[in-house]
Amino acid sequence: MQQGVQIALKNAELLHRQMVQFLDFRRLNVQQKDLSLDPIDIVQLLKDKVFAFKVLADKKNIVFSFKSNLDEWVINTDEKIVDKVVSNLVSNAIKYTNAGGKIVVELIHNNDKCKILVRDSGIGIPSGQRRKVFQLFYRSPDALNSGSTGSGVGLVLASDLAKLIKGKVKLEESSPNGSVFSFSFPFEKISSNDKEVDFSINDPEQHEDIVLLPSRARVLLVEDNEDFRKYSKHKLSGQFKVTTASNGYIALEILKKEPHDIVISDIIMPKMNGRQLCMNLKKSIETCHVPVILLTGLGSKEHIIEGLECGADDYIVKPYDYELLISKIDALLQNRSVLKRKFLFHDEDEGEIEFSNTLDQEFISKITQFVEDNISDANVSPKDLCELMGMSRTSFYHKLKALMDVSPNEFIRTIRLKKGRALLLENQYNVSEVAYHVGFSDAKYFGTLFKKYYGQNPSTFVAEKKQKNFQDSN
Repeated sequence: MQQGVQIALKNAELLHRQMVQFLDFRRLNVQQKDLSLDPIDIVQLLKDKVFAFKVLADKKNIVFSFKSNLDEWVINTDEKIVDKVVSNLVSNAIKYTNAGGKIVVELIHNNDKCKILVRDSGIGIPSGQRRKVFQLFYRSPDALNSGSTGSGVGLVLASDLAKLIKGKVKLEESSPNGSVFSFSFPFEKISSNDKEVDFSINDPEQHEDIVLLPSRARVLLVEDNEDFRKYSKHKLSGQFKVTTASNGYIALEILKKEPHDIVISDIIMPKMNGRQLCMNLKKSIETCHVPVILLTGLGSKEHIIEGLECGADDYIVKPYDYELLISKIDALLQNRSVLKRKFLFHDEDEGEIEFSNTLDQEFISKITQFVEDNISDANVSPKDLCELMGMSRTSFYHKLKALMDVSPNEFIRTIRLKKGRALLLENQYNVSEVAYHVGFSDAKYFGTLFKKYYGQNPSTFVAEKKQKNFQDSN
């Protein structure tokens, strides 16, 4: 009976994966309009991808690794497309690599293209069949005889998705000892002089009800009971990217390597309990912004107070409903989204944005003050902010992204634009003078960014404000 259920579940999972692929294939015609070119750390994305597939690789005793000579590489591209293409290539590599084999995902850096290689020691593709692997529904005889299931859609989908971002998926080489597939695509560089960044919202008044939630938030689930940990991961994985740890010590090690959007932790655990984990996170500048939900079977008022006193953002008593847990996760992430929107659009006279954690407050206040103090210096860069806070580029980028949903360059640019807007309202300087005063060496570029941010060019903005002030005075 149990064996029959397991077979049915595996077949259902296979059917689900194939259905998702077909739906993705059907959406290709409309997806060109919906491309979202945003700053992403491609190194971190690939690390996350390798981590996600490691469970499958471990089941087949496959050595799975990631290779890159960069610790961080932030580029503008469509994250969802890159994620799906890499997922298809890695999934294929695991599928056709025998137990005891090896798979390496390698990132190759150059000035105008990003190239990702997926090397495997699998069954290979005969020379006469290599051109056909990108034909819809085609599977080579060796693949059919390997015992691995497939539909012949994955590589075609990966190839066509890559074309949407002007990229290419290619079979670089293949032999009985394995294959090498490449995925290369152009990208927009992220630099202090980047002039291609667009603001996705031009008029905040037209979007008051929009809540900007992160796509597939990353959740770290910390639970020492293996069965409960697996079950909870299953329940949460439908909405979030879930990583697990069996105690607080392991969780801290994971968070040092990979940023997460929220931590959900049991309290009673060996080596390091949930309260100790929470206290460690909240006293570190690099992790104090991460919301923490504590789970416990201890439901007394005293235990709840103890949990909140250690810095936890919320507390749930076991047993609990998973819909309740998911709603609490969403609420905490929505609160962060509100702060991000407030930073983008609040006026200078509204006062400083307030954070619940004093370290977060000091972090934002300090880097804001630094930019404002050096507002006329066009050479102020993210490197200066990293040095000011004594943080690595990677840690600084992820913390600012988590708090404000902006890159360091966008943060500096936003403060410049806000100051420029305030100066224009004073009506003491013309547009060119304001642009130079707030650190833009090109007044035209200042005007272009101003229009993208506030929905109108500086001259029109000033004229409308004058007209409004005149009407109000009469």
